[in-house]
Amino acid sequence: MIAIVEGYVEEKRGQENAVTPSVPLHEGLRPQRWRDYGGLPVVDLGSADLSKELYIVAHVYRIGRMLHNDSAKKILAAQQQASGTFKRPHAVAVLNIGEAVTGTNTDEREFSFKAYQAEDKDFHQLHEFIMRKQSNKYSPLSGQPNYGIVMSLRVLHGDIEKVREENPLLLKNITLTKKLGFPDVIMPGDVRNDLYLTLERGEFERGGKSTGKNIEVTILVLDAEGNPLEGCLWGASGTDGNYMYQSSIMYHQNSPVWCETICLSVPIEKYQTAHIRLEYRHCSTREKAENKKLIGFSFARLMEASGATLQDGSHELIIYRCEQMSRLHPSHYLFNASSHRQASHLPHKEFLTIRTLLCSTKLTQNVDLLSLLQWKTHPGKISDALTKALHLSGEELVKFLQDVLDALFSMFSTEDGNSTQHSGLVFHVLVSIFSLLNDNKFQHFKPVMDAYIKNHFAAALVYKGLISSVQHCADRVGATDKQEPILKCFRSLESIFKFIVESRLLFSRATHGQYEESFTRDIYSVFASLNKVLTVTSHNIINTQVALVESLPGAYEQVSRVVALQDVAGMVAASLDMLHGRHLAQPLVKSKLIALDSIVQGPLFKAQGNASVNNCLHHDIEVVAMSTLDILIQTVLIIIDRSSPVLGSLVACLIGLLQVMSRAHYRRLFCDNKDLLLRLLLVLKDLTKEEVFPKEWAEVRLSANSIILPAIRELPIRINPFDYQVWSNYFNLAVAFLTQPSLQLEKFSEVKKQKILCRYGDMRVRMGFQILEAWSNLGDHKIHFIPSMVGPFLEITLVPEPELRKATLNIFFDMIQCEFNAHGNFKQVESELIDKLDVLISENKGDEEYRQLFNTILLERVQREDPAWKETGWVFISSVTKLLERLLDYRSVIHGDDNRDKRMSCTVNLLNFYKTEINRTEMYVRYIYKLHALHVSAENYTEAGFTLLLYSDCLTWEKHHTAKLELYHTIVNYFDRAKVWEKGLPLLKELGHVYEERLYDYDKLTEVLKTQARFYQSILHQLRPEPEYFRVGFWGTSFPIFLRNKVFVYRGLEYERIEAFTSRIQTEFPSAGIYNKITPPPYAIKQSETQYIQICNVKPIPESRLPYRKEALGPVPEKISRFYQVNDVRQFQLDRPVHKPPVDKDNEFKSLWLERTTLTTASPLPGILRWSEVMSTVTEEVAPVVFACETVSTVNRELASLIGRYTAEPKLHTNPLSMRLQGVIDAGVMGGIAKYQEAFFTDQFVVENPNAACHTAALARLLQEQVEILESGLTLHGQLAPPDMQPLHQRLLERLAQIKISLASLPPRLLLGTCSLSCSDGREEYTNSSAYCQLANDVYSQPQEVAESGDINEVPSLPLRPKSYAANSIERSSRSLSRSLSQRSTVSAVSQSSQEPEEAPPLPPRGSIIDKRNGEVPPAPPKRVVGRKEQEEFAVRDSGFSERLSSALNFEDWHLPRQPPPVPPKSSESSLHLPMNIPKRVSETTSAPRSDNEDLSPDQN
Repeated sequence: MIAIVEGYVEEKRGQENAVTPSVPLHEGLRPQRWRDYGGLPVVDLGSADLSKELYIVAHVYRIGRMLHNDSAKKILAAQQQASGTFKRPHAVAVLNIGEAVTGTNTDEREFSFKAYQAEDKDFHQLHEFIMRKQSNKYSPLSGQPNYGIVMSLRVLHGDIEKVREENPLLLKNITLTKKLGFPDVIMPGDVRNDLYLTLERGEFERGGKSTGKNIEVTILVLDAEGNPLEGCLWGASGTDGNYMYQSSIMYHQNSPVWCETICLSVPIEKYQTAHIRLEYRHCSTREKAENKKLIGFSFARLMEASGATLQDGSHELIIYRCEQMSRLHPSHYLFNASSHRQASHLPHKEFLTIRTLLCSTKLTQNVDLLSLLQWKTHPGKISDALTKALHLSGEELVKFLQDVLDALFSMFSTEDGNSTQHSGLVFHVLVSIFSLLNDNKFQHFKPVMDAYIKNHFAAALVYKGLISSVQHCADRVGATDKQEPILKCFRSLESIFKFIVESRLLFSRATHGQYEESFTRDIYSVFASLNKVLTVTSHNIINTQVALVESLPGAYEQVSRVVALQDVAGMVAASLDMLHGRHLAQPLVKSKLIALDSIVQGPLFKAQGNASVNNCLHHDIEVVAMSTLDILIQTVLIIIDRSSPVLGSLVACLIGLLQVMSRAHYRRLFCDNKDLLLRLLLVLKDLTKEEVFPKEWAEVRLSANSIILPAIRELPIRINPFDYQVWSNYFNLAVAFLTQPSLQLEKFSEVKKQKILCRYGDMRVRMGFQILEAWSNLGDHKIHFIPSMVGPFLEITLVPEPELRKATLNIFFDMIQCEFNAHGNFKQVESELIDKLDVLISENKGDEEYRQLFNTILLERVQREDPAWKETGWVFISSVTKLLERLLDYRSVIHGDDNRDKRMSCTVNLLNFYKTEINRTEMYVRYIYKLHALHVSAENYTEAGFTLLLYSDCLTWEKHHTAKLELYHTIVNYFDRAKVWEKGLPLLKELGHVYEERLYDYDKLTEVLKTQARFYQSILHQLRPEPEYFRVGFWGTSFPIFLRNKVFVYRGLEYERIEAFTSRIQTEFPSAGIYNKITPPPYAIKQSETQYIQICNVKPIPESRLPYRKEALGPVPEKISRFYQVNDVRQFQLDRPVHKPPVDKDNEFKSLWLERTTLTTASPLPGILRWSEVMSTVTEEVAPVVFACETVSTVNRELASLIGRYTAEPKLHTNPLSMRLQGVIDAGVMGGIAKYQEAFFTDQFVVENPNAACHTAALARLLQEQVEILESGLTLHGQLAPPDMQPLHQRLLERLAQIKISLASLPPRLLLGTCSLSCSDGREEYTNSSAYCQLANDVYSQPQEVAESGDINEVPSLPLRPKSYAANSIERSSRSLSRSLSQRSTVSAVSQSSQEPEEAPPLPPRGSIIDKRNGEVPPAPPKRVVGRKEQEEFAVRDSGFSERLSSALNFEDWHLPRQPPPVPPKSSESSLHLPMNIPKRVSETTSAPRSDNEDLSPDQN
C-alpha cells in the first residue's frame, strides 16, 4: 500500500500530496511501521489555511494483482516481479486537524484515523463522503481488523530557518512539503518553479466490447527530441524525482476519474521546448502484467508560443489513437493541436481532462507581465508594456516584485544616470506599485520591499531621476485637475525617498562622496517645492495636501540618513510653518496632528532633544496636567460603570497624561491635594477591575498597566503626617493591580506568556516588592491595617509566582508580631486569615506549593527570631497548614458526581477541623449544611439526619427553640424516609416533652404522638432491608492523603450486593484496580504509585445489650432486636478459611480453621457518613470443632424460623420447606452429620484435643437438637406436602431414622465435656493497626508503613474486573460461636461455663426468606441455579479451602429456589428457646442519651 496525505480547506485541495516513502504491505503479513522514514513538514501555511476545515486525507493504493481475491502467496509472488504489478485504489482515511493546528498546544500529538473503501468510480470523492459522514457510500476495510493509520502532528510557528535552528534534529534530512500555491509573503531571493498537474478524468470509447477498459495513464516529461527530462517529476514529496508517473487503474471503467496530482519542476531554460505526454494502456486481467496494450496518447506543451507558461485551469486534451510505440516521437505530433480548445472541429468523443496550477517566481502566464520582464527583447514595445503594467493585478506584481523592480529601474535611467524617454512612464509604474503596497491587502509585502532595498537594489544613479520626478509632481499640483497620479506619488513619498537615499548611499560608496553639495541642494529644492504645495488654498487639492502632510514625517526620517539632523529639523519646522497662521480645513487639521505625533514619536525628535526642548515640554505638560487632570479623573469616576462611548477615549487620555508626567509633576499636583490623590487612587483601582477596553484588547491592557505601575510608585504617599484613608486606598489599589486577571500569566499559553515577559516582565513581582517596601516603611502604623488588610495581603500571597510568595508571606509574621505587641495576642489576624483562606481557596486560588511555603517560611522565621508568642505561633501556623491541606483536598473534588463520596470525606474533615481545632462555630455550621446537601442529593437520608443532629446539638431550647424545632422535624422526616424509626423515637419523645411541658402546644403534641405511634407500628410491621457492610482498603501512594493506605468499613445502599458496590467504588476511582485477596497486600503495593482497592464483605458485631435501661419482662420481638444487630455497630467480623496440616482429603472438616479478624471503626455506623475508618484490628483463630458448632447452630436457627413460618401460614407453597429439609437430612455432597461424627466424635480426636471436650459436647447436643427440629419439620411437612411430594417425604423419614440411630450410638461421655471456650490466640495485624489509634484525630497524617519483611515486592497486574470470594459464602452463612450458643438453652450453659458474655441473637442469612404479608418485596435479583460442577469451576480456593466444603456447610444438595421464600414471624416456641438479658430502657419522657464528646455521631450510645 502507498499512503498519500493531502490537505483540504473548505473541501478544496489546499496542499500538495505528501507521502511517506512507498511501503508495500503484503496480505497475510503483519502491518509494517513507517516510523523509520522521518517526518514531512508542511510549510508556508498562513492564517487563512489554518482554519477549522483543515483535513489530512490519506489515499491508500494496493500494489499487486488486478483483482483482490487472489491468495496471499500469489500476491507475494506478484510483488516480487518489478513490472508485474498494478496500482489499484484501496482505501481512504480522513482526519480533521483544524483544532489541532489552531490550538495553543505546540507539543507533538498522536492521532489515529481509520481507512474506508468504496467502489472504484467513487474513489476520487470518497474523502468527501467521509467528511460529510455519508456512511451509505462507504464501508470499513474488510478482512483483517482495520487499525487505520497512526500519525504524529506538531505545529511549529515562525520562519523555516528559525524553526530549523530551534529544532535541528527534528528537521534533519527531511523533505519540505510546500503549499499548493504561494505563501502569504514571497521574500526576495525565494525561488520556486513548480507546475502542479492534476489528472482528473477521461472519456474512452467502449470499442465494441461489453465491459469497460482498465485504463492506466503514464505521464512523461520530454523535450522536443523525445528525450526524457530526468528528475523533473514527483508523484509526491518525500520521493525521488523521476521523468515518468503511472496512475492507478480503475477496474472496467471507460470514464475513469483519478484526481491524482503530480508536481513538475522543469528548469527554466528547458521550459520552452518541454512538453508532457500522457500514454494510455489497457491492462487485461487475462494477460501478464507486463503486456499492457497501448491504445493512445495525449500531449500538452509547457510553454505557449507567446512565451507564457501553460495557463492555470482545466484543459481537455485530445486523445490520439496509437498502438505502436515507434510512432510516439515528438516530431510526429507536436505540430498538432493538443486540446479541443485549439481544435474545436475535431470529434469530442474521447478526451482526457487535466488541471494545472503554476507556482513560480520566474515564469508567468500573464503576457503583459512577460512583455515587461522581457523588455530588452522587444525595446520597441516598452511603452505598451509599461502602459499595460499600470493595469496589472496586485497578485501578479507581488509574486515577481524583485524582477519587476529590477526591470523598471533598468528602464528608468541610462548607465550614466540620465533619464530616458520612458522615465516618466516608469515613474508612474513605480508609484503605482508603491501605492499598491500601501494597500491593506498587501501590507505584509512591505518587508519584502525593504529586504529588496537592503539586499538586491543596485541602481546607484536613479536618485537624480526620482528627485526630479517628485519635484515635477509638486510643481504640477496647481496646474492640473488630474490629481490622482500626484496623490499616489505623495502617498508613496516614504518609499520613494527610501530608494533615493539608498541609491545616493550606493553612489557615495562607489565615488567616495562626490557631488554631496549638489545632492543636498536637490533635497532642499524638492522639499521647497513640496512646501509650496501646502500653501495652496484650492479646495480641489485638499486630498493631495492631506496625503503630503501625512507622508512628510516618513520622508524626513529617510532623508535624515544622508542629511545632517539639524538641517532636517529645520526642514521639518519649515514644512510645519506652512500650515501655521491660517484657517485649515478639517482634514488638514487631522493630518497635521497625525504628522506632529509621528514626528514626536520618531527618532528625529528624540535625536534633536535638548535642554531647551525638555524644559519647554516639562512646562507644557505641567500646564496641561494642572488644568485637565482633575476634571478628567472626576469624569472617568462618574462614567466608568456606565457603557459610555467616550469612556475609552477619556481613559486613553488619562493614561497618556500619566505616561508623560514626571516625579516633579506628581509632587506638584498631589502633595497638598489629598482629595485629588484619593480620586486618582480610586480611578486607577477601577481601571484594574472594570472592562474599560474590549476583552480582546490584551495589548492595550498590558500597555496601560505598564504606565499605571510606575505612576503608583511616583505617588507621594507620606508617612508624616500619617493618613489612614490615603494608605488604605493605596494598599487596596496595589492589591487590585497585582491580582487583576490580565496579569495572571499562568492562564496564558506558553508563547503568549514568554512574549509578555520579554516585553513587560512580570509586573506582579514588581508591584509585590513595592507593597513590601511600603509596608516596611509604616513602622508603628501597621496596627491600623489589622485585620482589614489581612485578606488583601493573603490574596497577594496566593498568586502563583514563587518569588512573589516568598517575599510577601513575611508580611503575616509582621502582622502577628504587631498585634501581639499591641494586644498581647493575635486573635484578629488568626480569625481573619482563616475566614479569608476558606473563601479564597474555594475561588481556585492557592496550591500545594503555597501550603508548603506558608508552613516553611513562617516556621523558619519564628524559629530564627524566637518571639514571645513562639509556642502559640507554632500552633497557629500548624493549624493553618492543616486547614490549607483540607481546603485543597476539598477543592480538588468539588466538581463531578463521581467525586461525591470524596467530597463528603473532605467536608467532614473540614467541619471536624473547625469544631475541634479552632472552634469556629459559623464555619462548622456552614460545612454541616454542605454535607447535608450532599447527603440529600445522594438520598442518604439516614446520614443527612445525623448530620443535622450535629447542628441541633449546638442549639439550646432556651435561645434557639424555633430553629431547633424545625431541625428536629426535618431530622425525623429524614429518619422516616430512611426507615430508621428507632433513631427518630428519642427525638419525638423530646419534642413531645417540649410541646407538653414548655410550649404547651397540644395540637403539635398530638401530631408528634401520632407520628411516634406510627413509628412504633412501622418497626413491627414494615419490611426494611438490612444493610450489608464492606471492608474497603485503598492501597497505593497515588490515592488522596485521607484515603492512602487506609481501610474503611462502608455501609451499603439498600439491596446493594458486593458486585454493585464494587462497581460503584470503581466508578469513583476509574484508574484503580481490584486487589482480589482478603489478606493484607504486600509492601510493594502499598508503596507503589498504582491504585489498588480491596473489597470484601464483613459481618457486623452488635453490642451485647439493647439500648434500653430496664430489663424486659418478656421476650423481645425479633423485629426490634434485629435492627440493633446491623445498626449502631462499630465492630465487624471477617472470616477466612485456612487448612492446617494434617489435611484429610476425604473429610476436610478435620483441618478447617477460620482466621477471624475483628475490625473496630472510629465511629459507629450509621453516622454522618456511610463509611468509617478502621482504627484497630484483632485477628484470632477458630478451631474446626468450634466452627462446626457455629455452622450447625446457624442451620438450627434457620430451620426453626422456617418451620415457625409454615406453622403460622400453612397455605404457603411447600417447595422451600421441602428443599430445606432435604438439604439438611439428605446431604449427599460431603455426608453431612456423618462427616461431623467421623471428624470430631472419635477417640483419636478426644485424645489429641483434650481441651476441645466442651466443644465436642456442644456439637453433639446441637446435632441432637437438629434432629428434634427435623422431626417437627417432617411432621409439618407430612401434613402440608401434596401427594406428588409424598415419596420424597417417605425418603426423608427413612434418612432421618438412620441419622437418629447414628447419633444414639454416641458415647455418653461426649455430652459431658466442660472446658474453657478460649481457643484463640489473638494477635495484632493488618490495616492501620496501632498507628491509627495514635492518629485518630488527624486523618491527614501519613499512615505507618508496614515492615517489608515477608512481603512480596512485586506489584501484580491490574485485573479487568473484580472477582467474588469463596470465603464470603462461608462468612455469610457462619456466625460466632458465642452468639450462636446464646440462642439455645442447652448451649447457654456451655457459654456460661466459659464465662463468655452473651450477645444479641445472630442474623439469619439475608435473602433466604421474605415476608410477603405487608406486600413489600425487596427488588433482589433472582439467583442463578448453580450445580456442583459449576461451583468447582468458579469458587476461589484460599489456603486449601474447597468449594465442596461450602456445599457441605450449607447442608444442601438441592437447587436453590429462583425466588426466596417469604419470611415468617418468629414463633413463640422458638422465642422461648432464647432467653435474653435485655438492658434497661429509657424512660418514656426522655430521649435516648447521646454522647456530648462524639462529634461525628451524636446519636451513639
